[in-house]
This record gives sequence, C-alpha cells and structure tokens, in this order.
Amino acid sequence: MTPDGSPDAGAERHRILRQLRQQLEQRPAVESARGQTDGGYAEVTARIEPNSFGRPADSGTLRLVCHPNPDVADGDGRPDPAGPSVAGPRTNFGAMFKLHYSETGGYDYGFHNEPNAHVDGWFHFQERPDPNTEYDYEPATLDARTPTAALWELLDLLANRL
Repeated sequence: MTPDGSPDAGAERHRILRQLRQQLEQRPAVESARGQTDGGYAEVTARIEPNSFGRPADSGTLRLVCHPNPDVADGDGRPDPAGPSVAGPRTNFGAMFKLHYSETGGYDYGFHNEPNAHVDGWFHFQERPDPNTEYDYEPATLDARTPTAALWELLDLLANRL
C-alpha cells in the first residue's frame, strides 16, 4: 500500500507475475520460467521447447508483462464496452499486458492488450516471420476474467497458432 492507502501497483504487478510464473512452470513445454526483477517482478520470461509445438527452432522464449493499473495517455484509454466502437475492448481486463513468443530464427508473435496505432481497440494479435519483416496485426478476443485463466487461455491460443 502507498501512504494514502491505495494499492501499490508495483506490489500488485509482482504478485500477479509471481503467480503466473508458477502457472507457467506447470506446462510441459516450459523448460524454465523466472521473474525479471527490479525490487519486484516487472516481467516473467520462460524458455520454451519449440519442438513441443512441432517448430524447428533451437529455442523459444515467452515474455509476459503485466501492468494491472496502467497510466495511459489521454486518448489511449481502454475502449468503452458500451461505446459505439465495433472493436470494443475484446477482453474484460483493464490491465495492460503482453504474452509474446519468439524463436532463435527470428519468428515472433504474441497477444497484447495495450494501445497500438495499428489496431482498433487494445487487445490484438501480432506476428512476423523474421526481424526484417513488419508485423501483421489483427484484433483478438479473450474470454477469461482472471490473470491465471487469461494465461491458460492465451497459452492455448498461442499453441493453436504454432
């Protein structure tokens, strides 16, 4: 808690990411997972075995970032689910997050819930076959309502893409 009694965003982020790291460690394709810290987890990275998904790469990395109470610039606020935008929020999370996978050969993709000029609305999927190619972006939908359920749903979506 901060001196005014409000939740400490860094502590909340650390708690959520620590819980998600523990969940990642239960997946057979995850070789290892660890929190990247600066006084508290800022992100979680995991080594993934690409062969588990039929991918030819030597190694893969999964990066998970979560900001439970993001400060966003004016105009970048989360879309209103009752608003006229066709995109809507496409997820129930007010938090900004990324679940991003990359391979040694340069292929990378992920699901992001954050402002992005390339997509209408926050929640989207992005992919590129190599670092010299522009990302392709498309809107995505997430039904989960808790961080742990979101992680499992996102991992299933990622596995289906591989």
